[in-house]
Amino acid sequence: MTKELKYFLVLIVVLLSFLILHCVGKPPENDVALIKELLGKFERGLQEKNMTVLDSVISKKQKNLGSKLITDLSAWGEIKNVYIANRRFTIIKDSAKVELKLKMEALKSGEELEKFEKSVNLLLNKKRGKWRIEKYEIMTDDR
Repeated sequence: MTKELKYFLVLIVVLLSFLILHCVGKPPENDVALIKELLGKFERGLQEKNMTVLDSVISKKQKNLGSKLITDLSAWGEIKNVYIANRRFTIIKDSAKVELKLKMEALKSGEELEKFEKSVNLLLNKKRGKWRIEKYEIMTDDR
C-alpha cells in the first residue's frame, strides 16, 4: 500500500468517526430547564386557576388532577396570590420528584386574607421528551 493511500484511509476513518459522533441523533434535552419551564406553567395555572394551563402540564392519564389540586388547596379558603417560594427536585432517568413550598393567601368567608404556606410534592414522568405531573401530595405539618 502506498503512503498516500494510507493517509487517505486514515483521513476517511477520522472524518467518518467525527460525523458519527457529532451528527447522529439530536442533542440531549436539558431536563432541568424543561422541569423549570413546567413548574412555571404549573405556577401560572394555580395563580389563574386555569384548568387548561394545569392540564397542559399534567399527564393525560390523570383526569381532573388539576381541579382536584385546586379543590384540595381551597380547603383553607378561597386561594389568592399563589406562588412557588421554594423548589427542589431530584431527577432519576425519566422520573423526577419535586418538593415545593407554595406560599398563598386564603380568604375565609368574608374575613381578611390569611397568609400561609404548604409543602407539596409532585411526581413527574417523562415520555417522548415531555415532562408531565403524574401525582401530587400536599404534606401535612407533622411530616
